[in-house]
Amino acid sequence: MDAPPIINKPSPTKLTCGTATRLRRFVDAVLEYTGAEEIDIIAHSMGVTYARIIIQGNIWILHRCQLGVPLKGKINKFIAIAGANFGLCICADSEGETINDTKRVPACSKEFGFWVGPSCPEYTDVSLCSEDLLPCEDNSGDILAKLNYSRDDAKYIASFWSTNDTIIGPTNRAYGWRTSIVAGTKKEMKYDGLTHYTLKTDTVSDQLKILQLELEFCVKLED
Repeated sequence: MDAPPIINKPSPTKLTCGTATRLRRFVDAVLEYTGAEEIDIIAHSMGVTYARIIIQGNIWILHRCQLGVPLKGKINKFIAIAGANFGLCICADSEGETINDTKRVPACSKEFGFWVGPSCPEYTDVSLCSEDLLPCEDNSGDILAKLNYSRDDAKYIASFWSTNDTIIGPTNRAYGWRTSIVAGTKKEMKYDGLTHYTLKTDTVSDQLKILQLELEFCVKLED
């Protein structure tokens, strides 16, 4: 039996209004140039969070970031790969922005990152974060909690995750929540053996199948 994957450190960066603005302008330009009524979005890792930010529009919690009106009516399919929608267990502590209570990491910011904390009284031990627990309410960082209020970022959402992801963690849990599952997901795709990065590159055929499905069939398939 192979040894369980070791969880690696998160990105040294945190979510910023500057990056969100740049990405939103790109999406707006695509819509304007093509004249398309709707587009599809495929996002990976932190890009999943950025995609949700630009879809939902103006987000005051992120330095009063003015991105424009929501794009929800213009997003047909959204494929979210290896996202951390409820936080990362490598960011689980009582203070935020730390790893093992020692090193400050911007990506684990309580405000603008992937911090997750033990809000349920019975889960005070941060080592329980990745266990298969009943979900705790309101235990994500500020920006993630805001994004998770929405369940309609797109008409059809597919979420991909892997048991061999050393960034997200093999259980994909964050105090009970399956962290790679975007709120409102219609299709969950679980893989074994793919890393955080090959989950993006080695699932192209599955991504294409989802993009090629007619929306009416997709919704019926999940009912």
